Amino acid sequence: MKRTPLRRKSLKPRVKALGLRNSPVRLKIGDRAWIKAIPTNPSHGSGTTQKRLWRVTSDFVRIRDWYEYKRCVATGKQIEHWTQGQAGHFLPYSRCRGMFKFDTRNIFLQSPSSNSWGGYDDWIAFEDEVIRRTGMNKAAIDKVNLEHELKLNDSMVIEKMKEMLEAIKYLPEQPAYFERAYRLLQEETN
Repeated sequence: MKRTPLRRKSLKPRVKALGLRNSPVRLKIGDRAWIKAIPTNPSHGSGTTQKRLWRVTSDFVRIRDWYEYKRCVATGKQIEHWTQGQAGHFLPYSRCRGMFKFDTRNIFLQSPSSNSWGGYDDWIAFEDEVIRRTGMNKAAIDKVNLEHELKLNDSMVIEKMKEMLEAIKYLPEQPAYFERAYRLLQEETN
């Protein structure tokens, strides 16, 4: 017996009727040149705005940790330059709620091999080093995670991007895109 496919009704009339079309929750990048100046990162986030936030967050963490420690958080292996490391989550990305995916208290500089293929020993060493660096154990980080809203929206992501760009300004080194993105952000806000 052949089944007929389900016909889906368009959501456009309902969205328009509810006035959600211009809702502050759904901000479009539009002509926000400062956001477009940040390259996307293919690894984390759904949509280009979150991928750009991951790029800014990842660069911030890698620069911050490289200048302070110059070592992988899990293995202790020396990393030659911040661009050769990765930003690894202590609490896995898949378990993070909403904006906690981009919370710098949960992200640290890791060697690519440890971040991708690290085993149980790496994870134990990672946990010990996180406790030493931050004073927060896994239970404390889990508690912070649970305090975050489950869902993300564009306005939250854009605000976090602004915060991260502001934080990058004070690091000893900035990524290649930073000057242009920060200048365009300043022009937009003035």
